[in-house]
Amino acid sequence: MFKTLLISVATKRCHPDATCPSTGTRCAIANPIGSTDKKLELLAGLIAHLPHQPPAAVSVLSFEVRLLTEQGLKPDLAHSRLSGGSRQLVESLASFAWPALPHLCPGSAQLAELSQFLHAFLLHHLGRIPSRRDQALAGSP
Repeated sequence: MFKTLLISVATKRCHPDATCPSTGTRCAIANPIGSTDKKLELLAGLIAHLPHQPPAAVSVLSFEVRLLTEQGLKPDLAHSRLSGGSRQLVESLASFAWPALPHLCPGSAQLAELSQFLHAFLLHHLGRIPSRRDQALAGSP
């Protein structure tokens, strides 16, 4: 399921003034390259987390948000079209420890909204989406 993690994010860059037309969101560029050690630490955290909980969309979305942030492509939520609840979910996904993620209980509408938002954001800034991302979000093997 997680063979298609967004590792390609680690090698792409975004123009600092780029705004995604489909989401209306700008990148908040902090560090366009990011630290390789941090990315490996992030991936190791996810891999350590996976065996301890059933497949869940929050794990995939959390990894995407964290990797985008590490890459310097954190979405500017203040200028996004996300609902307030989905904005709070993004902040939680970015900051909660991996073992705490299963305790998040976002609604299906929030998950769908955030998934669509990140899909458009990733596609715009990275040029492609991993082929099995939908399966990973659905919890399929």
